[in-house]
Amino acid sequence: MDEFLKRCFYHSGQYNSEEHFAELDIKLKEKEAGRKSNRLFYLSIPPNIFVDVVKCASLRASSASGWTRVIVEKPFGRDSESSGELTRSLKQYLREDQIFRIDHYLGKELVENLSVLRFSNLVFEPLWSRNYIRSVQFIFSEDFGTEGRGGYFDHYGIIRDIMQNHLLQILALFAMETPVSLDAEDIRNEKVKVLRSMKPLQLEDVNIGQYKGHSKGSRSYPAYTDDPTVPKDSLTPTFAAAVLFINNARWDGVPFLMKAGKALHTKRAEIRVQFRHVPGNLYRRNFGTDLDKATNELVLRVQPDEAIYLKINNKVPGLGMRLDRSDLNLLYRSRYPREIPDAYERLLLDAIEGERRLFIRSDELDAAWSLFTPLLKELEEKKIVPELYPYGSRGPVGAHYLAAKYNVRWGDLRTPEVSNCRNSSSLMSTSGCSSFDASAAICTLGMPVLLKAAFRIANWNADEEILLLEAIEMYGFGNWNEVAEHVGTKSKSQCIDHFNAACMNSPCFPLPDMSHVMGKSREELLAMAK
Repeated sequence: MDEFLKRCFYHSGQYNSEEHFAELDIKLKEKEAGRKSNRLFYLSIPPNIFVDVVKCASLRASSASGWTRVIVEKPFGRDSESSGELTRSLKQYLREDQIFRIDHYLGKELVENLSVLRFSNLVFEPLWSRNYIRSVQFIFSEDFGTEGRGGYFDHYGIIRDIMQNHLLQILALFAMETPVSLDAEDIRNEKVKVLRSMKPLQLEDVNIGQYKGHSKGSRSYPAYTDDPTVPKDSLTPTFAAAVLFINNARWDGVPFLMKAGKALHTKRAEIRVQFRHVPGNLYRRNFGTDLDKATNELVLRVQPDEAIYLKINNKVPGLGMRLDRSDLNLLYRSRYPREIPDAYERLLLDAIEGERRLFIRSDELDAAWSLFTPLLKELEEKKIVPELYPYGSRGPVGAHYLAAKYNVRWGDLRTPEVSNCRNSSSLMSTSGCSSFDASAAICTLGMPVLLKAAFRIANWNADEEILLLEAIEMYGFGNWNEVAEHVGTKSKSQCIDHFNAACMNSPCFPLPDMSHVMGKSREELLAMAK
């Protein structure tokens, strides 16, 4: 380390000054001492000065005896037009093979392992298609807001900041066909094919949100618009959920769901592969009506605590026939106790070695922007108002309705233990399982069943019923103060009693098949409840 630090130095200058870059060139030549040298410029700077720096570095500070490369950090424009203009401007001074567009998520260990998992394990590759996979989810959440970055973030928003690059790049790696080789161009060719097979996002397949202020106990959390660098009337989304489709033979009809947000209840990044139900499952009755509890799921947790786990069904030891859902788990910190290299370490080393596999090619960038630009323009031209969600919650309720539209439940919804609720024995007899969540209330018991059962025993109106289930979905069981605050017209004890009573009485009604409820809009559910 000491030897490395001896080689480090600081040189100041103006971004757009060729003279200052010429001075940098002299300083570098002193360090190089006549040896063959290579130069790598890393542009972690505001995007409006990318071209100025590239021009000056190319004309005045390029290596005379070796290669010169430039790493460019996102954002790569705001839409197709600005991205194309940036690419054309950079190529006035650099060749494509000199430009390394970095997306640090492609350097994450679990993302790197994605193709290994698929292409070197026979158990997975035959299942990697519409025949066996029901849905794929790419989930990114942060448990903090835009503190300190509000001015920058408001110009881009969560779709440009996370979805159009990080999540879409991972989707392309996940869905691509087997490349001819591990050569960078072969892999990037397959990724481009995936992106070009996708249709642009439609407004009806997207839900956007913005976090609002929230108090929990003695602590208050700010709203997005409380940031002094953000306009008070800002419509910039801090949360977005979207459903995309790949129109090719392998993935036709499979929904690919993305969800990204700030100021949520947890920090995570993961890929969730939900497999189809077992046809004619002999043990169907053991799962009650919630077939999702019997669905196999492969999860790649990118961060934190890197892991790969597969959810399977197995018999609980004993004389009876009771089934349980278990995880086959590869937890990286247990299996590989050595420190995992940071994504930037890997990518910087790749750039030095000229390995382009994990960097974005210009045609990839064009294809990615073509999917999101029409949506972004429509959101801004129509001034679509984002749905508000409390800081520290699970995000807008609309994201759950969006997933239900395609018969999908978000896989990151935690299923609390029944002991968190009163009348647990009645919940167990209703669900046929040892756990229960608000998703199950909506999708398995069926929201109309819960609502109608509740109407028999209490004077709640349909709007209050919807608000109650939405609040439980957002805050989870046990957080009844927040639930009551969300409902607004009922006390904490009324909410607890009412929900338990609804669950206890739901067997009075025939449980509907999940398809009778999934895919319904909020208005349709209200109509059914009435």
